[in-house]
Amino acid sequence: MVVDPTLSSSLATKPTAEQPSLIVRMRAIVSVTCGVARGRGCEECPDFPLPQIRSALGDITRRTMCASAGVRRESKSGMKRRPFESNGNFIKATTANPVREAGAFVVPTNITFAVVARDGARYGMSAESLEKVSFVLDAGLSALETLQSAGVTMGYGSDLLGQMHGHQSEEFLLRGRVLKPRDVIRSATVDAARVLNMEGLIGTIAPGAHADLIAVYGNPLKDLAILSDPARLRKIIKGG
Repeated sequence: MVVDPTLSSSLATKPTAEQPSLIVRMRAIVSVTCGVARGRGCEECPDFPLPQIRSALGDITRRTMCASAGVRRESKSGMKRRPFESNGNFIKATTANPVREAGAFVVPTNITFAVVARDGARYGMSAESLEKVSFVLDAGLSALETLQSAGVTMGYGSDLLGQMHGHQSEEFLLRGRVLKPRDVIRSATVDAARVLNMEGLIGTIAPGAHADLIAVYGNPLKDLAILSDPARLRKIIKGG
């Protein structure tokens, strides 16, 4: 279910044999505020009033927002299960603290804005959307510091579309501008597992875990670029 009056119903997802557990965890998406591809300024357009959010969110486990106002409204929406917020570019300290207290997560997706700034015109993005990208990206990098200082758990995501998927691992480099390498790596491993309610199964090397591993040449704790360079990826182990 996609709960957003501006999104096409074609975006609704259905369970598949290959992804049953993922679909269970992602029952619905509520876009509380707009994004770069929308016409209005992202920080100025919360689409749903609080009562509608409460009504829509029943037992949803995933929502997406960009502006600080949207995050505040979601943290007050009465969620009983741990939600996560995508983007969070304009989040402020006054909002980040309630998000942490609510046990919610944030999944920044700064690589989306970096790629759109560079290649968006080639992929058909409008001039209006491209104009907003640099501003949104700068805000997103600042938000990383805000979230880190508030102790909010961050997952790792990209939000890239179509032909842009090949740039997913470049998010490591963007976060590395602001955060320590160990914290960036945590966001893609143990903290990502928390976001998906799969602690102990993924994101860790431990008895009973899935043992999905990669081996790279070099030390990512000293150079995050290693995780964005396919030539440094030496081995992939699935269900080892």
